Amino acid sequence: MPSPDRDCTVTTTLPPQGVGAAATQVLTHVFILEHDVIVAQDIAETAHEFLPGARICVSSALDQFRDALREAPLGQAVAIVDAGSAELRDAALAELLGTRRARVIAIAEPQASATGADWIFLPPPFSTTALLSALRKAQDGPGT
Repeated sequence: MPSPDRDCTVTTTLPPQGVGAAATQVLTHVFILEHDVIVAQDIAETAHEFLPGARICVSSALDQFRDALREAPLGQAVAIVDAGSAELRDAALAELLGTRRARVIAIAEPQASATGADWIFLPPPFSTTALLSALRKAQDGPGT
């Protein structure tokens, strides 16, 4: 896989949707907020394998992440957030994620005080299998 660009360039093109694809959400963009470069690369590679045509964007700063997310198509993005306490309580981030109808995978222990009711929690340290499971839940949509 080409390394994900900080400016969110497309790594490959999406194949056309087949019949019956409406049962799952079409995720065309993956936005990653991760402070550790090695972990971010691993997440990006796994996301690329799971969603080979998706645009992958890796950010290490919350402001950069918010700027990239503003360009997400409605309902077609998954945001994987290294959710420290600041990110979990950031009302502006929660509002932006909701506005873009992005599915959220929060790398954190599940917390009742988290801003997003439909967030998928991925407790660290996590395995590739756990990340793939979270991506499947994100693709399947809320309530899965």
